[in-house]
Amino acid sequence: MTIASDDRNRDVIRYQAVRDLVARTQGNVPGKLEITRGEVIHDRSSPEGLHELTAARVSRRLEKVMPEGLLAHTGTPDVEDVSQGVLRHPDIIVIAEADMEVEGSFDPRTGEGAVLSDVHPTPGGPRYATRKDFLYREEIAIGEWVISTENLPRYP
Repeated sequence: MTIASDDRNRDVIRYQAVRDLVARTQGNVPGKLEITRGEVIHDRSSPEGLHELTAARVSRRLEKVMPEGLLAHTGTPDVEDVSQGVLRHPDIIVIAEADMEVEGSFDPRTGEGAVLSDVHPTPGGPRYATRKDFLYREEIAIGEWVISTENLPRYP
């Protein structure tokens, strides 16, 4: 239908404008900027030593309980779905190795879950755990896997 196609085109153009704004602004603000449903989310926290140590330890713990072929990836690139208006920078994403063999951003629909992200997930996307899960519980579920948060650094 032409109207639906026009609406999608408008949404993609609007998302690209928001994405360009984020790209121009990112270096001038502390923390990171993400886009969810076409709106900019500002995560003011900047990853520092304790945060990175926590991400590395969580990644290792996850990989011990996950099946072969999945990674608890802690690096870049970002996760993007233009049609949903989503650009995220999760600290860890559980993703199949095969789904990482792409140019550019990862498709959020391929990920099994992301952690240490304060932004709410998109409908139909991966399951997320947030930083709050790490601060208040001794075991957390990420997707179908449960790991302990014992001895992870605690930080504000």
